[in-house]
Amino acid sequence: MSSVSRVRADQPKPSKVRGREPKPIDPNQLLYSRAQVCTMLGGVHPATVARLEDAGKLRAVRLSPEKENCRVYYRREDVLALIDGLNPA
Repeated sequence: MSSVSRVRADQPKPSKVRGREPKPIDPNQLLYSRAQVCTMLGGVHPATVARLEDAGKLRAVRLSPEKENCRVYYRREDVLALIDGLNPA
C-alpha cells in the first residue's frame, strides 16, 4: 500500500452536500434541509432525495423560487410519511 492511499484512508469523509456537515436533526423542526433528509433516510445521496422530489414522493419548499440556486427544504410531515411508507409495520 502506498503512503498516499494511507493518508487518504485516515482522513474523515466530507459531507455529501457542499462539503459541510448537516445540522443536527431536531424532531420538533418544521423544515429539514436536503442534507438532513439524506441522514434521516439512512445516508442516501442528495441526488436520491432530488429524484424522490421529481417523482412526486417528496414535496419541496423553496424559500426563494425565483432564484436559480435557492435553498430547498422539506416539511417534517412529508419526510416522516415517506419514511413510514418505506418501513411498513
